[in-house]
Amino acid sequence: MSSSQPLVQMLFGDPSEIFDEETLESEEFADYLEYMCSAGVDNLIRQKDGFAEEKQLVLKDTKKLASENYKTFIKSSDCVASVNERFNDINLKLKQLSENIPSFSKKYQSFNDDISDLLNQKRQNNQTLLKHNQLLETLEVTQLMDTCVRNHYYDEGLELCAFVRRLEKRLGHISLISSIGNDVDKLKQVMLQQLFQQLKGNVQLPLCLKLIGYLRRMDIYREDQLRMKFLQARGAWLRNIIRSVPQTDPYTHITKVIELNRVHLFDIVTQYRALFASEDQVFVVNISANNLKNIFNSWILHRVNDFLQMLRQDLKAGASSRIESVLNQSMYFGLSFSRIGADFRMLMLPIFNEVIVSDFEDKLKVILCHFKSILACYTFASSAISSSTVVQLIAQPGTLNAPSELVMYPPLSWTVNEVIAVLNDLRGCCPVSCENEVVHCMDCFVSDYSKVLAEYFAAEKSTMTPKEIEVFIQTCKAFKEILAPFLMKAVRRVFKLNGNIPETQIDTAGNLAALEQIFK
Repeated sequence: MSSSQPLVQMLFGDPSEIFDEETLESEEFADYLEYMCSAGVDNLIRQKDGFAEEKQLVLKDTKKLASENYKTFIKSSDCVASVNERFNDINLKLKQLSENIPSFSKKYQSFNDDISDLLNQKRQNNQTLLKHNQLLETLEVTQLMDTCVRNHYYDEGLELCAFVRRLEKRLGHISLISSIGNDVDKLKQVMLQQLFQQLKGNVQLPLCLKLIGYLRRMDIYREDQLRMKFLQARGAWLRNIIRSVPQTDPYTHITKVIELNRVHLFDIVTQYRALFASEDQVFVVNISANNLKNIFNSWILHRVNDFLQMLRQDLKAGASSRIESVLNQSMYFGLSFSRIGADFRMLMLPIFNEVIVSDFEDKLKVILCHFKSILACYTFASSAISSSTVVQLIAQPGTLNAPSELVMYPPLSWTVNEVIAVLNDLRGCCPVSCENEVVHCMDCFVSDYSKVLAEYFAAEKSTMTPKEIEVFIQTCKAFKEILAPFLMKAVRRVFKLNGNIPETQIDTAGNLAALEQIFK
């Protein structure tokens, strides 16, 4: 075509407007163009007529063929139309198929995944069936643990706990194993409560050793925490025993409390020292020996404080009537604790001193109150006292006897008898440490006594006869010069039975200032 292109352009101008590219490139077009170039002019002129004749022949043959094969052409046309229609349907369905292929691919992939999961489940089920017995034993661990806890089979229960702990380390990601572990932990807490409940009972040292051994194997508490829990449990048991003691009689209650504390508290200390190593022999990370020692010391101090509080309450409630017996038992209790380095006798002395001084002071107040009643109905008529009105003075062998001159003054002789009776009660239990407080109480009594005399004189002076005033003043002088010094000496004699009381220690001037108005 490239060699004949100039000729084609000369004959047809732009051949692309007349012929398509395929025709231009065909061999028939090139051959016919070569024939035209080689033929003469006459042949070319006749060629037109030849074309017309050939066209007529072709048309004639075509008509004849159409008439002879009409039905065939109809059928062929119908067939072509049907084929075209079928091809159109095929094209439509292919288009739909191409549109559905991505969805189908996804569903196929999902189906393939489901099949893989089913195959995995099948393999797991087969594996489960092969290990059915082992799985059954594992599933029964919770029930076995519950049985052990209910029947107090703590050794077997702790072995199951250890087994489950190892199982969780290897297979903790499995929900079933995790659930079994949670159930066993709950039962383990129940076991822990049972162990502490037993520690709160009346248990002896062998059982304590077993219980603390179980607690250590449970590995829940550190060394210091375990000591605290043991002391708390035993302390709760001791408190329950003490609370069960009847409180109807304060003396019986405090003596029983002393006995229970002395026996059981010492047993608890013995158990503690047997169960736990000495603080100097303990090697625990982040726990010093001082901390462990402070735990025990603080607990002992707490128990002692509870006892001291109870002692104070019972003494104030009425046990002070037999305070000597209570003091002896309490001191023996405190002394017994010196074996464990906890002698607390000095802590009890302030309590007994307070009760003794308070009781002594109350008795003196009662005497003073009764003395006021006596003055209200007594008449200072004469200094001559008949034998029928003489109040006999109390005299105790080996003690400081009251001055005989006081017999002439019945109010004073009554007073000295009452005070001596109170001092005799005090002598049965009079710690030297409360001497100053007792002497101070007597000082106050002498001072109040003189004020009562002064108030009586101020109130009754206008109604008294000169003779009564004279007798009253003599009574006041006897009180100042005889009774007051005697009382101050007697109260000191209680604490110094065999010693002489120097006169320099007897100073009543400051306590008798109220009487000065009477003597003027």
